[in-house]
Amino acid sequence: MLTNYWHHRTDELRLFAENPRHWVVKTPMEFGAGDWRLMIDFTNREVRTVRIRTTDGPTPKDGPKDKE
Repeated sequence: MLTNYWHHRTDELRLFAENPRHWVVKTPMEFGAGDWRLMIDFTNREVRTVRIRTTDGPTPKDGPKDKE
């Protein structure tokens, strides 16, 4: 999974993966959502949930629904 990230990484696209069960990806400005964060939670090395949140916590008004 990390190979794809490193291949496409930019200064604006940042992965925070210090915790192996919870990753956060900071979205780049060109996606039109500069304050959004992609949050990925894992259980037993499998993706459990994928959520989009703003930097201050709530779900973006125009954002996608959480995936479980």
